[in-house]
Amino acid sequence: MKMLYTTALLLSVASLVQSAEPFTIKIDRAKTVILQDQKPPNNKLVEGTISLNGKPIGISYENGDYLIALGSYKGVMRYVSPNGFAQNPFGKLAQQGDFLIEIAGVPPNRTNLLFHGGDKPKFSQGCVMLGPVVRTGPKQGQIEPDHPLRILRTEFYGSEEPIASPDKAISIVISDDLMVAAKKAKEAAAQQAKLATEAKQRQHWEATQKMIEESQERSRRDQEEADRRRKADQEMRERREKEERAQAEEKKERDRKQAEAQERERREADERWRESQRRAEAERQRQEEYYRQQAYEAEKSRAQERARSSSWSTGSSSPPPAPIRPIP
Repeated sequence: MKMLYTTALLLSVASLVQSAEPFTIKIDRAKTVILQDQKPPNNKLVEGTISLNGKPIGISYENGDYLIALGSYKGVMRYVSPNGFAQNPFGKLAQQGDFLIEIAGVPPNRTNLLFHGGDKPKFSQGCVMLGPVVRTGPKQGQIEPDHPLRILRTEFYGSEEPIASPDKAISIVISDDLMVAAKKAKEAAAQQAKLATEAKQRQHWEATQKMIEESQERSRRDQEEADRRRKADQEMRERREKEERAQAEEKKERDRKQAEAQERERREADERWRESQRRAEAERQRQEEYYRQQAYEAEKSRAQERARSSSWSTGSSSPPPAPIRPIP
């Protein structure tokens, strides 16, 4: 009979254990903040999120030098806290209460790892803090309805003033999925930034190369334009020099022809002058000959007249001798 009672009791306990409602608390670490106003080992604050049965209920804080190893742990309910962390109805904290969860089985043999208030590394040596607490006295405090600690108690008991302890299996999961995700996101952002920087550098390099090419092209066009202008100026200068030489040759030829014409006119003038002189001399000689002839004829007539007069006077019948003609 005693054995049957023991067996029934064990089966009843087993059925109760199997039917226990899960109460899963998850701490998902997100980032580590270095507090510049604190010194080690109280300057590393690890922030994360706390969720209950998959639903986020607040922010968690841990001391980065006393972190609990990643993994799943069992939660144990405690009712006494020398530091005043035990929770009572309506958010009152004291040394005794009905709700204080301890994380059990943390290697290597770590104990007294609790969920309690606080948000500074100096308030923890491994415990998980869930936000500031208003202290109302020595070892006493008060938390608001939206405080994660108060939400945990309300969700565990189902009301602020429970009349019985629920059959719930408390489990705690410590994860860094958010931190890993944040790290991956940070790495992805860094990669994106690197790619963006490389793309920007490539664009800058391409823009610089384009500017260099455009500058070289402008320089080439400017050089071609300068060469074209220089060639045009050279051709114009050569054409002008050719025209000047042609004009000089034409002027020289005109001057030569003009000199020849002047020389020809001078010769013709000289020839006309000599001809006029010859004609004048011939006319003078003709005139002189004419005058001599006239004088001769006149002298001849006078001689004949005298001879006739003389013959008449002497009675001679022979004519008088003719006068001698002067040699021209």
